[in-house]
Amino acid sequence: MRHGIPVSGAEISDHDRALSPEGVQETERAAAGLAAIGTRFDRIFTSPLARAAQTAAIVAGAQASGIEPEETEALAGGVVPEVLFQVLGRLPADARILLVGHEPDMSNLAAKLVGLPADRAIPFGRGSIARIDVDGLPPRQAGRLVWLLTSRLTGELAG
Repeated sequence: MRHGIPVSGAEISDHDRALSPEGVQETERAAAGLAAIGTRFDRIFTSPLARAAQTAAIVAGAQASGIEPEETEALAGGVVPEVLFQVLGRLPADARILLVGHEPDMSNLAAKLVGLPADRAIPFGRGSIARIDVDGLPPRQAGRLVWLLTSRLTGELAG
């Protein structure tokens, strides 16, 4: 998942840019939509940058399990898949995990997981989320893109 819409302004450091009020509202609706269609996560990993961490917290809050997001520098920007896989590789192969990060990292990571070449990134708008099923991390074979939803479409699922 890519973080929701952040506030703008040169006076705020990139690390501290939080979600805008619109970004919070849209992310809350998307999180409710994910819960409405039965999407559950065992673990949530997020970039430590404010807008991503806030997005992860909103999604976690909509989960019935009381899950807490875990920050990792591996999602902070300039994601190196092999480093991320080391962080995540200790998880069970059937774990349902959510990764919350930034562009172009999420697009490139999604492409890598489904076996596309580096120049064929899968576009992630702000608040977009994809479900990709893989056989483990790192994947031994190309994963399967099950769905890719924008935050607005996901929010529509909440009713």
